[in-house]
Parts: sequence; C-alpha cells; structure tokens
Amino acid sequence: MVKTLEKNEIQAKRDLSLKSQPLRREIHMSNVKVLDQKHVEINGVKAQCTPTAMSELLKILGLSKTFIAKFEGLFNQETSSQLINRIRMAQSNQGSGKIWVTVNPYTKTINGFSRSFGERMSTGEFLGFTDTLFGDSNMELTNWSVGMDGSISINGFNKNAVSEVRMTNGETEVFTGGLNVSMDFKNGLQVRPYVNRQWCSNGLVTQMASEMYTLNRLDSTTLDKFYQEMAELKSKNWLPTTFGDRIKESNNTAASIHEMKHAHKQISKYLPKDAEHWVPLNENMAAYRRMGVDIDNMSYIQEKKSKSNTSIWDLTNALTHVATHGKDFIDNFGDEQGLNLMVSAGDLLGRKNWDHEGEILNPFNELRPSGSLLN
Repeated sequence: MVKTLEKNEIQAKRDLSLKSQPLRREIHMSNVKVLDQKHVEINGVKAQCTPTAMSELLKILGLSKTFIAKFEGLFNQETSSQLINRIRMAQSNQGSGKIWVTVNPYTKTINGFSRSFGERMSTGEFLGFTDTLFGDSNMELTNWSVGMDGSISINGFNKNAVSEVRMTNGETEVFTGGLNVSMDFKNGLQVRPYVNRQWCSNGLVTQMASEMYTLNRLDSTTLDKFYQEMAELKSKNWLPTTFGDRIKESNNTAASIHEMKHAHKQISKYLPKDAEHWVPLNENMAAYRRMGVDIDNMSYIQEKKSKSNTSIWDLTNALTHVATHGKDFIDNFGDEQGLNLMVSAGDLLGRKNWDHEGEILNPFNELRPSGSLLN
C-alpha cells in the first residue's frame, strides 16, 4: 500500500519550502563585476555563481558560453572577464542596467539572474499552483522533497486511477497514476506523470516526451492550455500514452552491460556495499571473464553491445524499490534521495531506445566464408 503524507507532515514540508525560498533582490548591472566563470563581485562583495546563473548573466548581456569558451581559447580567462565587463558597463550606461539576482539563503551562492522579477516563480506561487493541481485531481501526496538550493519536488497520486497492463508472460501488472510537480532553477516548473506499481507500491517519475510539461509563466493563456492537456492525461488515468507498451517491451529486452552499470551506480550512491543485491553487475562481469572477454577494459560502444542476464524492467524495478522503500533500510535516506532515484528509473524506462531493443534472433551460429572461397 502506498504511504501518503499526513496533514502535519504536509504543513512541515510547506514551511520548509517557504523557508528555503531563494532570496531575490534588484541590483544595477554596473554593480556586478565578473571575476571568472564561477565568481562575480556585487557591490564589492565576492560571490560564487552556479553554472545556470552564469549562463543567464551572459544571456542578458547577449553572449553565449560557447562564444566565451572560444574567446578564452584565443586569449585567456582574465581577458575574457574584461570583455564581459566592458559589455556589461556599455549596457548599463544605455539605460538597461537593472536586473534581478537570486541567492541561495543557506550557502549565499547566486542561483540566477533575470531581467524582471516575474521571470522567476516564487515558492508561494508554486505552492498555490500545486494546491490547485493536486486538489482538482483528487490526489494524495506521497513524497515532498526540498533541496538546499530551494528546489522542490512533490509526488501525488489518485487511488482511483488504476490501470492494468497485460504482460507477454500472461501476468497482469496493476498501476496507479499520478503527477510529479517540481521547480528548480535549471528547468523551471515541470509536471510529469508519476506511476506506482500497485502490488509492491514502487514509484517512478516518467519523462516520456509527450507527457512532460514545462511552464515558464502562469498567465491565463498558458494555464488554459496546460489544464486542457491535464484533462487529456486524466482521461488515461494519468498514465503516459505509451506506458503499457513500454512496460511490455522492457520486460522482453535484455539490458546492456552499460545500462546495468548505470543502474548499479545510481543505487551505489546510497548502498555502496549492497548494490549487487538489486543489480547483479559483478555476476554478469564474472560471466564475461569466464568466456575470456576483457570486460574491464571494454569501450563505451562494446559495453552497449554486450547483453546482461537482466531485463530493462528488472533494472527499473530495482531502482524504484530502493527509491520507494529506502527509508526503511538506508541511513539518512529521505524524500530528496528517493525522488532522485524515481526520476532515474523513469529516465531508463522512458528512453527512446534501449541498447538491445528490437533485436531479433540470429539463426546462424557461425559465419560462413562464402565470398572468400571464390578467391
């Protein structure tokens, strides 16, 4: 059974979300000096910038990171910073100098720059949006993570949105549909399907392109279109259009060694000694060594071409199991870590193509030297 958040837990998460909201302040561009790719000086005080923030500042100045990289290749970082600051001063003297800076309240790192206050959604606006979305959809909340950078991710599901998928082995898998709503400085506000496998309550956040929505503003036109798309998704019990087909295909597709390594690495972040229990990577590597294959020195392409004894569906379930139940057996494993693994599972299942997808059986056990016999 899927565990849902109690009212007091939801209120505590709301309070933490508001407390972690990034600070915003209007400044004049003439008071911002670029020191290098990671630091600026504002009113004489040095501050660290995230890559996203630096990209946004360069974009405001009409520059790109590609241009700056090429410029530094010809000259050096100091000369590059001088060029950026000259352009900055020229723009500030032309009357277009006011910008907004957003700062992490804990680390004091700069998260972003924008031309206007409205380009950034406040935490209060985000929470108001999620209240309406989950409330109108009759969804209960299961996970709510708040990052140190002010990022938020919330999962909700409708217990009545049940769908069945008939597997090729004759078994039936039952899923409950819902939504994941998140906001961060890199991607803005995003809404994606959230799916629970009913019998074990494992959850995953899917990113299948047709049902992932990014909202950059909350004006009436944008929201009207968004809610029309939500109504269509609701009519499908909140499951992505191709979800059932992908589940069946994943159950019949062998994961490559490369895909297995990726899943093993994700779980190893939280279970460095026990990841093998969920993803038998070492067992597969040993099998290749017994065949005389130098598996430890394979290239990226060779890893993708090498099959494992595990299906994509099994890897997905390994990730979702740890994501959903990790709190029970991993120290310091919370909603943020669980949601990260759910997204990793959704990324794997939602890939456009798996490494061994669509392969057919080879009727030939060995190559026949027909052509060479003619010479």
